[in-house]
Amino acid sequence: MDLDMEIIRASVHGDVEKVKSLIKKGANVNAKNKFGGSALMAAVMNNHIDVVKVLIENGADLNVKNRLGRTPLMVAIEMKHIEIAKLLIENGADVNMADISGITPIMVAEDYLLPEIVRLLIKHGASTEGTRHIYE
Repeated sequence: MDLDMEIIRASVHGDVEKVKSLIKKGANVNAKNKFGGSALMAAVMNNHIDVVKVLIENGADLNVKNRLGRTPLMVAIEMKHIEIAKLLIENGADVNMADISGITPIMVAEDYLLPEIVRLLIKHGASTEGTRHIYE
């Protein structure tokens, strides 16, 4: 298995030390698998905040999209991984980036009834266009 696929696998399993080791060996933190998933997306999906932090520190693209146009921020919100969503927002994830259906992170946060995330998104410049404005 090549380094790029290994870092994605290590991120799925939350193996922080393996992720660090693979980065030192030259693994691409932004490599994607055949589904468009990256190491960051894998760590977000599996709620491995320590791996997310390491990937961010090593230049992971916070706005990487999978084949459906979903970003790590959208996935964190959908899965209600609140601390990871906050970490992504605070580290500069694009709060207005839409998926292929035109859905934005704030729309996802409204759908999943997460007023704290809606307010944080607005604080960081999220547009409320197309939302129900239920948390303003």
